[in-house]
Amino acid sequence: MGGVIALKYESLLTSRICSTNAMESGEREPRSNGAHAIFAEQLAIYRRVVDADHMSHRALFGILHDLLKSRREQFSFLDLASGDASCSIGALSATTVTDYTAVDLSEPALRIAAQNARSLACNAQVVLRDFQDYLDSPSRIWDVIFIGFSYHHLVGEAKLAFARKVRLALGAGGEWIFFEPVLHREQTRAEYLERWKKSLDDDWKDFSREEKSAIWEHVSKYDFPESPARFEEMALEAGFRAFEHLYTDPYRFYGAFRAFA
Repeated sequence: MGGVIALKYESLLTSRICSTNAMESGEREPRSNGAHAIFAEQLAIYRRVVDADHMSHRALFGILHDLLKSRREQFSFLDLASGDASCSIGALSATTVTDYTAVDLSEPALRIAAQNARSLACNAQVVLRDFQDYLDSPSRIWDVIFIGFSYHHLVGEAKLAFARKVRLALGAGGEWIFFEPVLHREQTRAEYLERWKKSLDDDWKDFSREEKSAIWEHVSKYDFPESPARFEEMALEAGFRAFEHLYTDPYRFYGAFRAFA
């Protein structure tokens, strides 16, 4: 089934799990040449992060693919803060998805997502909008809502408020799946960032000093991780009936979770 690109851009997606993904640019509608250059630079860095698997994209999106492939009934999929959507689109390959929507603030990322979307034989669209605003007045109910590496940008009670919006947008039997930075045991955010910076300096040997600086600026400014217990507490308080901690990467930086409506 073909799509029409019209922003929303109606479309379809890639068959490779986690080929690339877009780093958030932080701009609602980047239109100038300068903004597009910044996006291209960030995307190039993030593609290298994904390829090097420093954030466990292969394991995390492999889990997403397995979860989605296990769904026997047809389902709709909302991809919030999608970036260029290549990882989530890859995870949707060979599944029973019938309806896909990607939501992001970056117009260049969504243009790539619209191109990627051509590999999924289902109704699809991309929407230029903030992922929180999109759920303020949901126009429909979803079977699966996914957000990867963006929920942690919210601080404090904003995370709980977002969880409540997700719950209201899910139908009976629906699920919310998310991948985020995690605090290990009683770790504080400052301790998490200190450990993360050490790993960046010591282990990311395939990145230049300038690239590491750009990555660290993003992480130190926008990463507000929570413990798995806190993620569960917020999900249950938001009205989800059950919660699963699916995976933590070997270095204890990232986790995969799902909550059941």
